[in-house]
Amino acid sequence: MCCILSMNLKGFFHDFNPSKCVVYFALLIFSILLGLRLDEVVTWNFFIVFIPLWLWKLLVFSGVTVGAIVWVKHPEYRRETNVELQAMMIASCFHLLLMLFEVLMCMNLQYNIASYRVVFIPMYFMSFMAIVGCVWGYRHERQLELETFFSINVLQFICLSLKWDSVISWSWVVVFVPLWIILTLLSVCVLYYIIWALLFMRSPEITNTQRNGHLVNSFMSCFIVIPLLTFMIMLVRQLDGYSVNAHYTTTFIPLQISLVSLIVTSFYQKGGNQWWFGMRKDFCEFLLDAIPFLREYGNISYKFSDTVVADANESDGSSSSIELSNTQDSSKIREANKPVASVLVLDIPD
Repeated sequence: MCCILSMNLKGFFHDFNPSKCVVYFALLIFSILLGLRLDEVVTWNFFIVFIPLWLWKLLVFSGVTVGAIVWVKHPEYRRETNVELQAMMIASCFHLLLMLFEVLMCMNLQYNIASYRVVFIPMYFMSFMAIVGCVWGYRHERQLELETFFSINVLQFICLSLKWDSVISWSWVVVFVPLWIILTLLSVCVLYYIIWALLFMRSPEITNTQRNGHLVNSFMSCFIVIPLLTFMIMLVRQLDGYSVNAHYTTTFIPLQISLVSLIVTSFYQKGGNQWWFGMRKDFCEFLLDAIPFLREYGNISYKFSDTVVADANESDGSSSSIELSNTQDSSKIREANKPVASVLVLDIPD
């Protein structure tokens, strides 16, 4: 029985989305540090806890600055469509408002300088701007996931600010009702993905690539939504006082599982703005052009053959049959030890 292991590094490089990977990784590190700070395992200043978010914003503003400089210095690029450049500028405006909110939140958590209704003003403004951004993205066939997230959570931001200012005395289960609605819709989508994947598994008209793609999507959706729902349940119980001995580091574990799953999905999700840092091309194509030797290893596919030898429990036969099986196994091993050759040639032009 022969098992083939296929490793397509070319698809890995072409489908990688560096923007999402940076965002999810920054949120993962931030969730770990925030849990430790809330449990008072560390007593750092909140500005130190927010360092992963500061680094995320630093990359964004550096990419916007370099991209704008490249656009100014090369007038010939202006004849091209400016949708990518406009999307980058819109994203930078949203990140500027988000950074302003994070600064106000840090100052309020550390020094308690203002009410949370004042702290959330950038979020209110950004949520209403996100609605306009979503309309713009729909007209230009652009996916604006960050803007969509803020536009559908405006009511949740209002409830949080009122709760933290003690304007309302609702329990946290009621405060998070807008988020429960969103999680319910996500759960329905996960169920849809699972049913759709099962139907594709039994359909003879679907190729193996499409079947595996739908199976992976349904599998990863479960690892994103179910831990996120678990995190919200544990967080609400802890905030309402039902889990007295619970720690925030334990409560944040399902959230971190969901973020790790999102990091994994960023390796096969195409997209990303090509004007960041003035690259004007896909990130991995830019990387392959900047480091040419990566083409030999990253832009090809490999197949490894592995021979599964007969089970050791069946070795009680006669000596002649053992010798015959040994000769057959040696020939199979020689075939398995053949050198690995590339299946696809490089297709990136010089």
